[in-house]
Amino acid sequence: MMSRFLSNATNRIDAKGRASVPAAFRAVLVQRGIQELYCLQDFVYPAVNIGGPDLLERYERKMAAEDPFALEANEMSLLLHGGGVFARLDAEGRLAITDFIRDFTGISSEVCFVGRSDHFQVWQPQAFSRGAGASQRGGQAAGPAHLERRGNGMAATLGEGYPEADGGPVRHIPVLLAEVLKALEPEAGKVILDGTFGAGGYTSAILAKGAHVVALDRDPNAIAGGKALVASSEGRLTLHHTEFSQLADFAPEGGLDGVVLDIGVSSMQIDEAERGFSFQRNGPLDMRMAVSGVSAADVVNRAKVSDLIRIFGFLGEEKHSGRIARAIEKRSAA
Repeated sequence: MMSRFLSNATNRIDAKGRASVPAAFRAVLVQRGIQELYCLQDFVYPAVNIGGPDLLERYERKMAAEDPFALEANEMSLLLHGGGVFARLDAEGRLAITDFIRDFTGISSEVCFVGRSDHFQVWQPQAFSRGAGASQRGGQAAGPAHLERRGNGMAATLGEGYPEADGGPVRHIPVLLAEVLKALEPEAGKVILDGTFGAGGYTSAILAKGAHVVALDRDPNAIAGGKALVASSEGRLTLHHTEFSQLADFAPEGGLDGVVLDIGVSSMQIDEAERGFSFQRNGPLDMRMAVSGVSAADVVNRAKVSDLIRIFGFLGEEKHSGRIARAIEKRSAA
């Protein structure tokens, strides 16, 4: 008997909020001796991963290979250990489709069970169908068209353009995604503005719900990385290189149904040493979100000591701003 979760099947949710797990999947659970299931939000897809202890162990092995104090490892631990829930199938092999699952995936009356080799996922059927169709047209891995390779970070790949087969971690995980989707209630006909596009985490999830998205980002790397998502969105995504303070200039005449902002430096920028934001990696002292204009190196090498003291003390809340500024002045004069 094949001991892997393969293929996919869509089943209706009954009046008590349960859906029958495909017989082939139940057989694999029996063969592997899995009775208690662990459910956690996928790190890439708008889906929920479901598996046994080996699923947790595999992710924990990935974490063990990373710096335990690194941002990526801590984000992953937060979602993996703090964001999951336990579940069991009932005597008839049915899974309760809880609010935890519904809020993240958008599932309503039907659920699509998708095999992922050593575990399976639950999807909103329309989201999986749209992604599978786009994959066949564009040659991407099966799944939503927005699920493209995010970069290196902690994610392994199976060749150019293919995300890790098990739906593993990516460079940037959008925070509070389920809560954001619950607040915005995106659906077909609605227009949502994502003022901080980044790696497209919020935008991708909103598109999966059928809504249109107007996305902004001042980082040209984010704009370049989002071109494939624009191409696969079938006209439902427009992406603009601008600051979110200019969002009024890009709102449609009919108005917006919601706005989402995830303000601050993202893990993608911290991960790239050449951007100059990281304390852990050596790189040029750049720190320009828009990759243009005056760099941090220009400031520390050209500004007066009094200006540096104000910058470090007021903007950086640094108690020793005077000592640091004078040390920089001394080093520059040497």
